[in-house]
Amino acid sequence: MFQLKNILNGFLAGAVGGMAVDLIFITFIGPSALFTIIGITERFNVFIAHAVLCGILGVLFVIIVKRFSRFNIWLAGVLWGLICLALIGGVPSFIASSIIPVTTTATIFAFVVWILYGLILAAAIKFSGKKNNEK
Repeated sequence: MFQLKNILNGFLAGAVGGMAVDLIFITFIGPSALFTIIGITERFNVFIAHAVLCGILGVLFVIIVKRFSRFNIWLAGVLWGLICLALIGGVPSFIASSIIPVTTTATIFAFVVWILYGLILAAAIKFSGKKNNEK
């Protein structure tokens, strides 16, 4: 059974990771293809949308990782970041490539921020688990 605390940790870590993705990628590269396709273009709305979407992805990560407790959490975080990169970054960028050009710099930044996102999730789960074991 899933504990509410784990779900909350996943959402909060995901939201923080989403904010990091937004602040790093959007600040240095430009608009998000996913939200451009959806029609969310104002800067504050994009920031909040990244936080909420990544919070939901963080909850999914927690649910999946708790099922496979023997899996290396850091590797799981990197893999989850790459999966999110493909689904949240790659597919919409491919669809919107006529609106928003995909450059080498954008691709490099995308890999960096989504791997960072996965590592933020992994760190949150790893360190919240240590607190549980110490009590």
